[in-house]
Amino acid sequence: MVKAKILCVDDIASNLDILIELLGAKYDLLAALDASKAFEILEKYDIDMILLDIMMPNIDGFTLASKIKSNDKMKDIPILFISAKSDEDSIEKCYELGAADYVSKPFKPRELLARVKTHLELNSFMKSLQVKVDEAISLQRYQEHLLIKQSYAASMGEMIDVIAHQWKQPLNVLNMRMSTLMLDFEDEMIDEKYIQNLQDKSLNQIRHLVNTLNDFRSFMSPHKRIETFKVQDMLKSCMTLIKDELEFHKIQIKLDLEHDFMIDAIENEFIHILLNILNNAKEMLVYEKIDKPKILVNIDDKNKTIQIRDNGNGIYEKDIESIFDLHFTRKKNNSGSGLGLYMSKMIIEKYGGSINAQNAEDGGAIFTLYF
Repeated sequence: MVKAKILCVDDIASNLDILIELLGAKYDLLAALDASKAFEILEKYDIDMILLDIMMPNIDGFTLASKIKSNDKMKDIPILFISAKSDEDSIEKCYELGAADYVSKPFKPRELLARVKTHLELNSFMKSLQVKVDEAISLQRYQEHLLIKQSYAASMGEMIDVIAHQWKQPLNVLNMRMSTLMLDFEDEMIDEKYIQNLQDKSLNQIRHLVNTLNDFRSFMSPHKRIETFKVQDMLKSCMTLIKDELEFHKIQIKLDLEHDFMIDAIENEFIHILLNILNNAKEMLVYEKIDKPKILVNIDDKNKTIQIRDNGNGIYEKDIESIFDLHFTRKKNNSGSGLGLYMSKMIIEKYGGSINAQNAEDGGAIFTLYF
């Protein structure tokens, strides 16, 4: 695996030695004792992060940061200021210049390691996301004169809307984790195990974001490989992506893991179906402020069905026949896209199955997938 390349800029050699000793095992470090040398390195190498001192002779860190951010080639490189200049005005100026973060000297080694790792991962994710978005936009422009025929009856623009719909939940989870990171740091909860757990869970969500793009770009491609997988494994993969948000909203979910059967299909496409239904259930339970909200998922191996049931207020009877229609939404003020259930229906029907919705006699909505 290629190591991230970090440029360390400080006019005191001993400070650079400390950074090299701390970070050198994990990252490829380049060092500069002044701003001029630092800019030469930036022009020569592809740098993933800059650790920058403020107080330097001739050209200070503020001036160098301003020069970097005005350069199209370098402007997206995250800058982490490390300085003893810790007055409020200086810190505010760091962020005004576009710095990703600020660490005061003398720094705590574990804190610096955690921040460097977090910003490198975020920057890597943003680069990957930009590439995928550019590819999606390029593909949309190329095929904008075509309509998606047969089961879709939608344009590529609608497919991009579907991707945005699928991204909503994992982006919410990532945002929630980033929002609590500083609070946990202030409460001294952050250690190596915490960072590893955060990394694992965040990368899981990021992989889902990337996979969603890839899946929908080639959704109807005859070259996609169909595999045989267990329903239980699919459910567990789905729960990995959504359980944090369910816990955040105090929604209890119960999975029936006593039964199982096999499906011949593309697993990620069926994970999308489950995520659509579970997300809809979650949003309605939260919106309706249900006391002790619950979601039950049952597997019937004899009839090859999956049933998802919540304890909300159910579906309006007048809406049941329309709930899988394109752009139909039950959300207030049409805040939903009306694509999730439509796409779920398209996916399962492509494999010869079906999906239906009904209300339980004792309340709540029931969605059943038939294989």
